[in-house]
Amino acid sequence: MVNSPRFDICGRANRGEIDEVWIYNGPYFGFYESTLVGPGAYWYNSPPVPGPHNCNRLIPLMGPSPERDLGCAIHNFGHRMEATMTRVYGSWEQNRTSHNWECFALVKALSPDYSYSGCGNIHYPPNAEHDYDYENTATVLSNCDDFAHYPDLGDPAETSRPVSCLDWGCTGLGYLAYWFAHLPSNWGCGPDGVANNWWKYFADPALALSPSSPCP
Repeated sequence: MVNSPRFDICGRANRGEIDEVWIYNGPYFGFYESTLVGPGAYWYNSPPVPGPHNCNRLIPLMGPSPERDLGCAIHNFGHRMEATMTRVYGSWEQNRTSHNWECFALVKALSPDYSYSGCGNIHYPPNAEHDYDYENTATVLSNCDDFAHYPDLGDPAETSRPVSCLDWGCTGLGYLAYWFAHLPSNWGCGPDGVANNWWKYFADPALALSPSSPCP
């Protein structure tokens, strides 16, 4: 498809006519939720599109399904952000806070050495006990709200507060809105040499190849 003259995806991207492609695809089309094509393409919740192709810039290809609801489509973009920030910071594990992405995505249920969560990840809200646990009314301590002050984060022991699904309306779509709304989006760059606005990397996946490039 990338090389199809009908769609001319690489040509349009190379000419600056498009920045990404969304393809609502039917059953058994074989599309990934999100993938990358172009030079330096990396894991994007799927392997990169293999060559040969003539794309000279990175282009996200999103593959939502018309058989699924809006929440599932946005879910795809959440995994895209997870993959992007993992590339920016070079790793991602639970039960560890070696960099700010791990701090943000920390989940207490997956991190026995921690007494609190960050903002969670796409499958696990801060108070989740298992995948897709978006309706859990149990509370857990979370410092997610502190990411509004990013990169000036306080001590989680002081900034964490109890959260439950009531904080996002106890729906999957509500949780995705909560999660995306808490992503750092401030001006400037932090001491780690990464932009304080993580949306820059989401919008331009090439920046994740050189995370300090948005910084003066």
